[in-house]
Amino acid sequence: MPTVSLILPIRNEATHIRGCLQSIAQQDFPHEQMEIIIADGLSTDDTKEVVE
Repeated sequence: MPTVSLILPIRNEATHIRGCLQSIAQQDFPHEQMEIIIADGLSTDDTKEVVE
């Protein structure tokens, strides 16, 4: 069970979300104790494709 939940509310962030997720992945915190919840606000750019 994760001990930290990161909730990212985003909309039309295709140009920024990749860097954000890469930064999270580089953290020292154990990945198995982390969950990332992405709440997309009906983006009209390529945000969904970048996140997937």
